[in-house]
Amino acid sequence: MPNTQDIHNTKRGGGRPDGRRQQLRNISVRSVRRDPPDVRKLGRAIIRLALAEAEAERAAQAAHTASASSEPAPVETATASDGVASAEARP
Repeated sequence: MPNTQDIHNTKRGGGRPDGRRQQLRNISVRSVRRDPPDVRKLGRAIIRLALAEAEAERAAQAAHTASASSEPAPVETATASDGVASAEARP
């Protein structure tokens, strides 16, 4: 039986134009003393963190928007007895 790594390490395109698959990754930063510091590697780590945060915010916003749009909107109706408009939720 194949393990999960074998399933995910396929060479098929994963929906991206360049054929790469988007994967969830755990990002960790460990300090290694270097003189001078590897600025390129630090920059890449910061960019990945920013992209991960932006994607999480985008997903949360989309979920919030989807849940807000599924609620019924109030509809104003006029009653003949009092002539005043009242708000009622759609069934």
